[in-house]
Amino acid sequence: MHIHHPHTPHWALGLLSAAALAALPASLAMASPSPSVSLSVSTHQVPLGGQAVFTAQADNVAPSALYQFWVESPAGHWADAQNYSPSRTLTLAPPMAGGYVVVVDVLTPGQVAAGDWSQAITTTPAALYVDSSVSLSTPSGPYVKGQTATVTATAANVPGAQYQFWVESPAGQWTGGAYGSARTDSISMPAAGTYRVVAYAKAPGAPGDAAGALESPVATWSAAAGPGSSVELQGGKISASNPVVLAANQPVALTIVNVDAGGNPIPILGTAPGIFQLPSLAGLSGTAEWEPAGGGVPITTVTIPPAASSATVWLVASEAQVVDSLPPAVRTLVVTTKALPHNTVQVSVAGIPNGLGADEAKLTTTGSVTAAVSDSLTSDAALSGFPLAVSDSGTAVFDVTGSSSRNPQVYTLTIAGVSAQFSMTLAPV
Repeated sequence: MHIHHPHTPHWALGLLSAAALAALPASLAMASPSPSVSLSVSTHQVPLGGQAVFTAQADNVAPSALYQFWVESPAGHWADAQNYSPSRTLTLAPPMAGGYVVVVDVLTPGQVAAGDWSQAITTTPAALYVDSSVSLSTPSGPYVKGQTATVTATAANVPGAQYQFWVESPAGQWTGGAYGSARTDSISMPAAGTYRVVAYAKAPGAPGDAAGALESPVATWSAAAGPGSSVELQGGKISASNPVVLAANQPVALTIVNVDAGGNPIPILGTAPGIFQLPSLAGLSGTAEWEPAGGGVPITTVTIPPAASSATVWLVASEAQVVDSLPPAVRTLVVTTKALPHNTVQVSVAGIPNGLGADEAKLTTTGSVTAAVSDSLTSDAALSGFPLAVSDSGTAVFDVTGSSSRNPQVYTLTIAGVSAQFSMTLAPV
């Protein structure tokens, strides 16, 4: 029995060229459609010890067609997993983790008997990943528009992995590049708002489609229209050389500093205060809380008044420890809601950067609502992009009247790249 390697382009010799096909009478060409074979797989991702079924489907090939299955191992070695037979299926249970690629050759019994291997029709590849995955880092920020963020993808148990990155802009447009060996991608951020990135990883011989690649969780971050911030102790960023030494229940004064893209302190512009979400303390041992300057009830945000560049807060921990890094505070909005008569909710927003105008506001929702917003817009779907009046002091108030398909309804309000979520309850539809 002759066994051929699937990398040999024998199938190209057995198909009519475009020029030859054009020379045939039209009636003959229409009466004799080209044969083709497709390959599908029951699942393209299994745990170690799992299995998948590959199924070939031949069109315009003799009913007695014979099928040969080839499998490429994660090490790049091809093996004849099932020689020519009437069976259109192969059950594959790989003994090792990694990415496997399968192709199928198809011949008629007469072609096999004659050893006419050049007439074989070969499927496009199908992939199976065993105990494999791909992860994607999320840029830490904070970022402002015009900067560049870097994401890194890491494929587990995919030798020689090829990567592809897709980026969604704040306007909702997805763009992607070609597959390549680079694990990192630099994301330019020309506009303020939320950016989303997903990475795909595939074995070198696998097809570059959804069935041939692994998909990472989505990485999400935001770019602000204005400055960022840093958390500082005694005039310097928290670091191994400038750590925060906490004694049990003894407050330590830290400073939230408004900075430009270069990390230089700058005052809050305009008449609106800067409201910053304080960094999470989940990574600290014991219990730690932020307090306002001078002590008091624990807080999650700090306000830097207009024309100032910093504000002081206290960090208090229940156990003695040393903190040698803290992420920056994040510019945020403060949103409150109040129920009014006639199934109306009043939404108040504070901390809008620089007292921006109405065209800087955008309201989006994760669900459907039929509502009138401040008597200026009626929408039967997601609320988006309606005019929002912003005062010189950086506040806005608007009403939503109507009914919701589910409660509570979660909304995200974004103004000049600064966002906040809030819940709103309306009568059911």
